[in-house]
Formats: sequence, structure tokens, C-alpha cells
Amino acid sequence: MADFALTSIWTIPAPIERCWFCLLEKERWPDWWPYVDKVEQLRLGEANGVGNVCRYYWHTCLPYRLVVDITVTELVPFQYIGFSVDGDVRGHGACRLHIDRQHTLLQFDWRVSTNKAWMNKIAVIARPVFSWNHRRVMKKGEQSFIKRLNSEP
Repeated sequence: MADFALTSIWTIPAPIERCWFCLLEKERWPDWWPYVDKVEQLRLGEANGVGNVCRYYWHTCLPYRLVVDITVTELVPFQYIGFSVDGDVRGHGACRLHIDRQHTLLQFDWRVSTNKAWMNKIAVIARPVFSWNHRRVMKKGEQSFIKRLNSEP
């Protein structure tokens, strides 16, 4: 397995409340994020969202796909979502929301390991390419998130 520590920060020109509720509409991510093919609800979890499990089907800038189950492990409204990840990559991550002047900053931190045999075999030489790919997917997510929020009334 190859370990990755990946951080992305989105700068969103919208109130934190709008960003929060849009993030929580996971089943609508494929509507606005081009790299998310499908989201399936596997388990609802508790009333506060902890324990919620969804399966995400992703494609990337490169010719491969990822399927991961993401379980919400901690949730602080309008501030923080912690989660564990299992599937084609394994580990944990978090999304932190902050207000910065007239923007909302969303910081995504991933600490994951590859779980696909072919990825593990080439990770030593492909690490920069995998990281570049992640940055591209996340940048498109930021751009699409902004468009999504701008299209709402």
C-alpha cells in the first residue's frame, strides 16, 4: 500500500450555511461535480448524521475509477465533518469549514492508502501523477461547487 496525505482548500464566495447544506446533499454531487458518477446511500446512521455511510463512484482525469465507502465519524454543524474511507483507498479524512472575510473556506484533508493491487505496484513511480490527479479532481470540484451555489435562487 502507498500512503497519501492530501490537502485541498476551496475558496467559496458564499455563506457557510449554503456551503454546509450543499455538502450534505451527497446524493446530488453527481449533478454538479463531473468526476462523481454516482452516490449510493448504504446506511443512514444517527439523527445527527454520525454513522451515515455512502458509496461513492468516481472517475478521474486519468483512465481509472475509484469506489469508496465513506462513513461519517464526527459531525459539528457548519464546522467539521470527519469520516473514514474504505474501498479502493482506505483511511480517514475531514472537511473543515471556516469563514474568511466574504468567503467560506473548505479544507479537505485525506490520509489514505491505496488498496488496488495495480496502484500499489506502481505507486513508487506514479505518486506524483496520483497526487496531480487528485489536485485536478478537487479543483474541478471547487469550480463546480461555486457554479452549483451560484445557480441556486
